[in-house]
Amino acid sequence: MGALPRHAASAAAIFLVATFIAALATPAFAETPGINAADTAWMIAATALVLMITIPGLALFYSGMVRKKNVLAMLATMAQSLAAVALISILWVALVHVRLHSAAHWVWGGGFLATMGVLDFAGGLVVHLSAGTGGLVAAKVMGRRHGYGTENLAPFDLSLAVIGTGMLWVGWFGFNGGSALAASPRAVMAITATHLADCAGALTWGAIEWSTRRKPSVLGMISGAVAGLGTITPASGFVAPWHGIVIGIIAGLFCFWACTSLKQRFGYDDSLDVFGVHGVGGLTGTLLAGVFATAAIGGRPA
Repeated sequence: MGALPRHAASAAAIFLVATFIAALATPAFAETPGINAADTAWMIAATALVLMITIPGLALFYSGMVRKKNVLAMLATMAQSLAAVALISILWVALVHVRLHSAAHWVWGGGFLATMGVLDFAGGLVVHLSAGTGGLVAAKVMGRRHGYGTENLAPFDLSLAVIGTGMLWVGWFGFNGGSALAASPRAVMAITATHLADCAGALTWGAIEWSTRRKPSVLGMISGAVAGLGTITPASGFVAPWHGIVIGIIAGLFCFWACTSLKQRFGYDDSLDVFGVHGVGGLTGTLLAGVFATAAIGGRPA
């Protein structure tokens, strides 16, 4: 594609500069007495960790999962992750009118689901189930890939996917721990439960493969790890660490079933198992939050 017309580039530059100036001029960004420095530092660190989930964590994870024939698509997948962060960040400031105490979503900041009593600490419904359902709809609308059922659909480069998984694992501490909005014991408990669910999910998926196929796989273990992450997300700030282990085991069982039996039963081509891992995991974790929620951790009755 050629360069953008000069007037289009100038308009885009003016828009970005105006947005930045408006943000700086907003009174909410002024010094506010009573803000805890430690909490602020933790939120800055958590924000950086969450950014690492998308760039480069998801970019590497999903790029390594595509087929060998889709090597060029791998670069497109990386570009999509980068473009999504850039675009959404600008739209967030320009359109959502961010303030110091802004309500952000259906759950957080006093959203309507929260007022109905829904427990969703870091996004089981509004992140994982939404994304998983969107992936399922897209898979049904687009139909199966050419060669589905006859060609080798093995991932192109699992080493990239494993590196991406490691970045997701670490970055998720900011995702779940940061949802405590403070450098507090609740953040520590959320991070601990997240780590243990991740471990349990990976081991459970590997154990299922070992028992059914006589050989655990790297692909299975990283899939189980991500399933554990997605499933513990809505419950992480409400449950004890040992609950994280239980939830991780359940995540490995349910998500393995969804990515194998359920997908084969209905014949949809969810190439990267977004619905099987994130959709099923997000819904399962949200339900389990109500089962295992502990008042001493989450401030709500079990």
